[in-house]
Amino acid sequence: MVESRRFLVVDDNREFAQDLCELLALQGNHATVAVDAEEALQHLEHESFHGLFTDLRLPGQSGVELMEELNRRGLDMPTVLITAYADENVVQRAQSAGAIEILSKPLDIERWLDLARRLTISAQSTLANDAESPSADSEPRDQS
Repeated sequence: MVESRRFLVVDDNREFAQDLCELLALQGNHATVAVDAEEALQHLEHESFHGLFTDLRLPGQSGVELMEELNRRGLDMPTVLITAYADENVVQRAQSAGAIEILSKPLDIERWLDLARRLTISAQSTLANDAESPSADSEPRDQS
């Protein structure tokens, strides 16, 4: 049986974020919504996630600033930036912060679903590889 993955979806448009969570649930995953970087960081202090989908423009810190903060805290997870405002500077900064993909709004749902499937498979492969090592740790986030 395939184990479900946990994702964090960060977008100040709660309805949009909930829609993405519902699509993840249809794939057998669990997802949590945060409406800003501060709420996302609170979730990340108490919960483990296999991946992060974040909007660029958020109240307070931007999605890229959130990614940079995760790096400072040593929290390593696949992150996808979603934005309607992707200029070259944003793209470079997001890639430097570790974004594995940058998706434009309006969101191409089929492309997003394909990416979510690949993230799920990637998370499963990582856990399978970790299980083969003698110091296997099933936690999805880096605890350093």
